Amino acid sequence: MNHAWLAHWGYLAVFVGTFLEGEGTLLAASAIAQRQALVLPGIVACGALGSLTWSQLWFCTGRRLGGALLTRRPEWAERATRVQCAIARYACGYVLACRFIIGMGTAAPALFGAAGFSPRRFVLLDALGAALWSAAVSSAGWGVSKGLTALLHTAGGA
Repeated sequence: MNHAWLAHWGYLAVFVGTFLEGEGTLLAASAIAQRQALVLPGIVACGALGSLTWSQLWFCTGRRLGGALLTRRPEWAERATRVQCAIARYACGYVLACRFIIGMGTAAPALFGAAGFSPRRFVLLDALGAALWSAAVSSAGWGVSKGLTALLHTAGGA
């Protein structure tokens, strides 16, 4: 493994990777951190920033295009009203939890934007959610990698 390349470009790769596909990138980067080419706090920070950038892009897209989409699709208007009521009632929980639900990383921020959710409130809650998500997935990757390394070491020595 080329540690010089990883030391120079690894965190940028984590940022770009979590912008495009989060969990796989964080699991792989955490496994690489076992080789001490990257450090876990750097992976968590870059992963949170990449994921936050992605969700903010979709929030802004929903905010800009959501109203026009609902105007073109009146059959969605009733559902959109129900979603807006649920968002108003459970906003903090939804923003924090949606990134832990597979497939909601794009849909949820766009829905929040289209629902007219406060951009300031969304970015604050989303940043917290991104940090929690990145820390949880990175820690899981670190732990699984550490356990597998120990298991393979034990199996190879037995």
